[in-house]
Amino acid sequence: MTLLYDAFSTRRLAVEVNLWPEVEKFDQDALSNLYAALNADAPEGTTLTSCELRPETGARFESDAWTYDLSPAGVFMRCVNIRTLEDTTRRMLELLDKTRPHLTPHERRKASHAFYTDEIRILIFVPEGGKRNIPQLVSNKLLKRGTDRSDLPGLEGAGLSLTGNTEDYHWHADINNAVGSSDSLLLNASLLFMPNPEPPRPGPDLEAIEAQIGTSCAFATEHLLAFSGKFIS
Repeated sequence: MTLLYDAFSTRRLAVEVNLWPEVEKFDQDALSNLYAALNADAPEGTTLTSCELRPETGARFESDAWTYDLSPAGVFMRCVNIRTLEDTTRRMLELLDKTRPHLTPHERRKASHAFYTDEIRILIFVPEGGKRNIPQLVSNKLLKRGTDRSDLPGLEGAGLSLTGNTEDYHWHADINNAVGSSDSLLLNASLLFMPNPEPPRPGPDLEAIEAQIGTSCAFATEHLLAFSGKFIS
């Protein structure tokens, strides 16, 4: 049997964006209003159910599937229950768009903030089509037979780490097995985009982030997946 690359699933998407300019401190009422605004008309399954307000320094809102963390430097968003990448991306852009009005006090609302991407991470799950032990399979692929492993107590598996650069981003990728599972392969990809020499502007900033999420997803679900299929099947 082989790993079922055609049956892969996206298990996690995390997007970290920076704020320009950074926020000096947050207004407590604005943070409370932000929690309500993010949940207003939220698509099914994306409502944030827990609320932690950090006086002046931000807030963290969570649910079983979603994490949203706001700090003076930016916003971190993560989804671990992805129906489609398109829906998840749309929700993340909506969260950012709803965040913007609550970053500036009412008397300074004309001075709006903008976002730019710091890092995007995506996790892909590939199931095994038979009964092979995937950690052992990957280890045999990477470690020569007879390699002395005595210096690594409890060694259960091995993984491949890859890095690279393009004109637009630096990337890091890992191919390894799922912790505690012997019947699946995990592909992790992290992309850090080159900074734009021009400051971000409200409006075009979300368009740029949307394109970068698409680039990151394509890297993982097309390029990394294809390479992994040649590396280990």
